[in-house]
Amino acid sequence: MLTTLLVIVLIDWRATGQTMDVERIATIQAEIWNWTTTLLSNTLGTSSSEVPP
Repeated sequence: MLTTLLVIVLIDWRATGQTMDVERIATIQAEIWNWTTTLLSNTLGTSSSEVPP
């Protein structure tokens, strides 16, 4: 589910035309896309590390 959400956010971010270059983020909307992606990817990494072998 988290992977799907992350992919959807990345596709939507790209579709808005906002830059995906972290050094060139200049609008509030791009900042929101950036932090949403960061939150989802960090959560995905944490949850996948807790999966038993």
